[in-house]
Amino acid sequence: MRSIWVIFCKDLVDTLRDRRALLASVLMPILLFPLLMLIMVGVQSKMRETDSERTLRLGIVHHGNAKEWVDELRRRKGISVVDDFGVTGIAAKLDRDEVDAVILMSRDYDAMRKSETGTAYMSLYFRGGRKLWVKDRISDDLDQLREELQDARYAGLGISRSQLKVMEWGAVDLSTVREILGMVGGGIVPYFFVFLAFIGCMQPAVDLGVGEKERGSLETLMCAPVGRLSILAGKFLVVSGFGLMSALLSVASLFVSVQMVSLFFPDAMPAMIMDTLWDILRPGVILLILALLIPICVVFGSVMLCLSMVSNSFKEAQSLMSPLLLIVIVPVAIGLQPGLEIGARTLLIPFLNVTLITKAIIAGSATASQILICFGSMGALAILSLLICRLVLNRETVWLRNT
Repeated sequence: MRSIWVIFCKDLVDTLRDRRALLASVLMPILLFPLLMLIMVGVQSKMRETDSERTLRLGIVHHGNAKEWVDELRRRKGISVVDDFGVTGIAAKLDRDEVDAVILMSRDYDAMRKSETGTAYMSLYFRGGRKLWVKDRISDDLDQLREELQDARYAGLGISRSQLKVMEWGAVDLSTVREILGMVGGGIVPYFFVFLAFIGCMQPAVDLGVGEKERGSLETLMCAPVGRLSILAGKFLVVSGFGLMSALLSVASLFVSVQMVSLFFPDAMPAMIMDTLWDILRPGVILLILALLIPICVVFGSVMLCLSMVSNSFKEAQSLMSPLLLIVIVPVAIGLQPGLEIGARTLLIPFLNVTLITKAIIAGSATASQILICFGSMGALAILSLLICRLVLNRETVWLRNT
């Protein structure tokens, strides 16, 4: 027992001496969750602030009812009222993004509101799969209207509030199943793909860089009649290829998983959801998502190979690469938040843009310009990482072992 304790103390002291190991195993777990929480809460706060400043384009089908309330909404700052369409135009205007939400009043709204026992009805139509903020913006106005109408009737009748209802309203989400799947689960797909691509690149990067330096095979390779750039390019293609292969296998695994669920558990999911999943897993959608992984694997391959080559040991290389995962996971995790919409600025933030555009692709709402901006942003990052990698590895000392 004493010998075990002695070995334990010796190995513990050796580990604590390694500052990079301490950074990877102690500081990273301590910093990861507070950092994630602070960033995500900050993003949510910024989203709420941005949503409150937006102009709500509100369509109202009022059939000539509640003119005073509609006029009050027209005068309200931050609300733009559109009321030149009928019931049949509600879904079309929401689809074309001409309005953010539509309020539909019952034809007998005024009659029921002014009666002593009737209930007037309103319905709020919106697409929560695209714009979560809409319902929160207008629901307070509808609740306030209901309270005012109830107070007025109760005062006139001299009864308590619990005895009858003057006005009721309900929310109707016109989002398709695909839009809901894209909003709720669309962010998980790139999260796993990026993580698996990272893991796929890491092992070959360490082995082909510092691993060859430790084995002494890199010096032998440098004696061959090939340039450093050719050696670097070959290693880079292997590292990036392994990362892309991991991502491809994960896509194939996802496809097989859906196939197995539909085969062995046909009643586990509603037919509508299964049909939507098969619609999402079309070759065009899969190829587009895989294409997004190419610049990601290029970034991982170049950065990891660079870190591996500048390291003096296998352990040092792993310690240097561990913080890279934190840098990548934080923006990807931010993109998982429902309600975070695609914008010009978010599409330029690496890895966050991949999560957001993947959610939009799965939901079927991604535009060609958004996809091109995302590809351009990630492509620029990939080219920059390659240039930095070449610049760092251009030094002679990087390729030789420190003796």
